[in-house]
Amino acid sequence: MQKIVTGYCPTLDNECSIQITYLDASTLEKQGFVKGRFLCKHSVYASCHVSSCPIFEAAPETLQ
Repeated sequence: MQKIVTGYCPTLDNECSIQITYLDASTLEKQGFVKGRFLCKHSVYASCHVSSCPIFEAAPETLQ
């Protein structure tokens, strides 16, 4: 599942959006997704540390 999340990027000092991939973690009892990886189109042009993206960190860890 793909989800677009918007938030403040301190590196760019602006609101930005990233695309987060949520991985299927469903069981026989319930359906759910866990946060996987993300794509930021601005990371190529900015000198940011992708591993510590505050937008990604603020996104929910799981989706139902």
